[in-house]
Amino acid sequence: MADKTKAEFLQQLKDDNTKIFDNVNGVRVEITGSEYDSRLDDKAEGMYNSQERAKIVTNGGQHADYENMRTEALVSN
Repeated sequence: MADKTKAEFLQQLKDDNTKIFDNVNGVRVEITGSEYDSRLDDKAEGMYNSQERAKIVTNGGQHADYENMRTEALVSN
């Protein structure tokens, strides 16, 4: 699988999720506007970061910040 940019992840999410809903006090409410954009942007950022982290771990740590990234992964779990 070829690497994707954050913009490609964002477009994929927009294509897959034309509507997003929340449950507010037992009522299903559609998320629109800037909240919709913000949620998808956050998700795309996470997907991109996961992809980049996986590449670093997979290639045996050939990265300047590999030690800190591994330590951070252990602390955040």
